[in-house]
Formats: sequence, structure tokens, C-alpha cells
Amino acid sequence: MSIIDSYTIKGSDVGIERYDFQIEIVHDGDVHPGDSDCYTDKQVAAWKNDEWQFVGVDVVPTRHGVTVYGAREALFGVEYGDYLLTNEDDNVTGRKDIGRDELLEHPIKEMAELAASTADALIAAL
Repeated sequence: MSIIDSYTIKGSDVGIERYDFQIEIVHDGDVHPGDSDCYTDKQVAAWKNDEWQFVGVDVVPTRHGVTVYGAREALFGVEYGDYLLTNEDDNVTGRKDIGRDELLEHPIKEMAELAASTADALIAAL
């Protein structure tokens, strides 16, 4: 899997002060829009034209420079890029840029909450 983006966010960005989080966005070549019936023909064509893609999102908590790998959360099959919006008749209604900011709201925030809970339990068990 090729890495598309890799960065660190402050815990305060997701409302979790006790950790920071390493984020990695990777290409997910195992998913195709034909795997689900929720994509229109124009959305599939835009995907084939590399306007958007499926990615995997990895979220790993860190505390004081120590990475808690055992608390890693990963989600694959996430839409990413210049996503084409269409209605039920496959008419284009707009575009949505799905990047860092959009992923922070969903799914990264929820993933960070899960990773922090797991990290808390692992640290408490030491």
C-alpha cells in the first residue's frame, strides 16, 4: 500500500488532551465502487478517472513521544479526493473535496476516541 499522507494531530483537535495521534492515509486498492450499489455511473467514471479513490485511515495514539501501537485503529474503504455528488437520476449536483479536514470530522475523531480508550486500558494494565 502506498502512503498518500502522514501527519500528527494534537489531541486537542479531537477533544482528547491526553494523547496526540499519528495519522496515516494509504491507498486502498482492494475496494472498487462496483462492490456496492450506492455509486452512480458518473461516480464510478470519476473514480476510474482518478478524481477520487478509496483509502485506509490509520490512527495511532502517542503520549510524551511514546507510540502506543497496540491501540492502533484502522478503517479501509474510505472515500478520498474530489468526490462527485450526484442525485438519484445520476445528474451531477456538485463536488466534495474529501481530504484532511473532512476526514478529521469523520472518521478520524471517532477512531481517535477508540484508540485513546484502548491505550488507556493498555497503560493501566502495565
